[in-house]
Amino acid sequence: MEQMMREAVHSRRNPIYAEAYAAMLRSYDFWKLYDHIEHSNMLGIFKRLYWDEDHSADTQVKLSIDLGVAERTLLRYRKQFVRAFLYNVEEVHGEMRSGDAGRVASSGRR
Repeated sequence: MEQMMREAVHSRRNPIYAEAYAAMLRSYDFWKLYDHIEHSNMLGIFKRLYWDEDHSADTQVKLSIDLGVAERTLLRYRKQFVRAFLYNVEEVHGEMRSGDAGRVASSGRR
């Protein structure tokens, strides 16, 4: 699933990834809001894992050291990122099926 998340970001102009990319944008917005409310750095970790191309091949240990979190904590965060993404995929898919594609398409601001 994480590979699909990365591919959606890096292939954002490919129509095959339209729903997944829209879901990633919504996930980005969610983690941005979450950071504001909780005074955390989840968006920074999210961006490092899925938006930065050069770090996709880093090991779990290297990522946890670079991000300053324990390996187990990073694993827990990754599971949260995937769950948020899956929720957003379902939301985007439902909107596209119901004809609310204008709202989905307008979220492509990054």
